[in-house]
Amino acid sequence: MPTTVKIPLELLTVEVNSGNCFWTAKSGTNLDQSYIAFVDSGRGVATFWGYVPNNLAASPLWSLDAIHTVDSGSGGNVIVSVYGRSTSHTSTIDIAPTLLVSSASISTQTSNVVTYSSLSGGNFDGVVALSATNYLFVKFYRHADSSGDTISAQWNLMSLVLRCDVA
Repeated sequence: MPTTVKIPLELLTVEVNSGNCFWTAKSGTNLDQSYIAFVDSGRGVATFWGYVPNNLAASPLWSLDAIHTVDSGSGGNVIVSVYGRSTSHTSTIDIAPTLLVSSASISTQTSNVVTYSSLSGGNFDGVVALSATNYLFVKFYRHADSSGDTISAQWNLMSLVLRCDVA
């Protein structure tokens, strides 16, 4: 019987030529925080990556979860697109990823309240096949210039998580 595991992905980079997305940290009273900040202007892009487990199930039913906050205001929706690519350790890294989520709306809570959002109603198995011991690369876009993006504030992606079944 497979078991579902959640594995945080690591930040690889933020888009080099954009000021719309950057890594930052803020000091809290009880707990400091760091996150990828997507400003409320244009398109911001962050790329994540992680190792696919050795004991991946035959049907991994993989998906992605975003853990996020909004900097100010009463919340709303952010519009995101997500691309993914699974590759072996002997493959070229700089190859275009495949679209997983196109201009989806993610609901947010009021400022500084953590929200956990699944990026798939099912799984991405049929779009990008994962193989044990591969690497997963994920490009994450915020479309702050979209009319559906209603938070009118900086959106903070605290973590991107691979959710998959293992044997």
